Amino acid sequence: DINGLLWVQMGCLDRNNGLSPTESSKIAIVNPKNRDVLNILKVTPPNPVTDFKRDAAGNVYVGFAGKMGGEIRDGAIVRFDPSGKFPGEVVIEESALGGDIVDFEITKTSGVAIVSAPQSRLVAFDLDTKAVRVVEEKTAYTLQQLLYDAKYGILLLADRDLNPSIRVFNEKLEESPSQRIPLSLPPYHMMFAQ
Repeated sequence: DINGLLWVQMGCLDRNNGLSPTESSKIAIVNPKNRDVLNILKVTPPNPVTDFKRDAAGNVYVGFAGKMGGEIRDGAIVRFDPSGKFPGEVVIEESALGGDIVDFEITKTSGVAIVSAPQSRLVAFDLDTKAVRVVEEKTAYTLQQLLYDAKYGILLLADRDLNPSIRVFNEKLEESPSQRIPLSLPPYHMMFAQ
């Protein structure tokens, strides 16, 4: 629910060509009360792959992976005005992040993303300068999801390696090993129940 409106991500993929993006993505803004489509935003990066994310100012973000795999870096993280009336603005491109976007969060101090290149990387990026710092690199597809809790200033990382766990970081991306949550199976998806 973004201002009482339903936001819907739509990707145009070619099923006969390895699910390659065929054109720009779209985001529909819908009034759920009367089912009216209020706006359709055309987004240049193709293939939305993340949940909608919000920052402290209420802006809406989506990660687009473009064509997955290989050396093509055509995706980006895009920011939208919460009114849903204006086109999105690219915050940072995959070429700067160094891999396909898997997930991301916007904290009070920076952006944080998981990218696949094909190894999994946890990277931090400055929203203004676009400077990128690799925090950690692991084998392919072991880093799965990020979840940010602004109230407590913590970032949770779903790690699917041989010792699966939920790892806990502060906003400076310093890990707190004592708060690590060990799991018996690899984590797939997390959310805060409210």
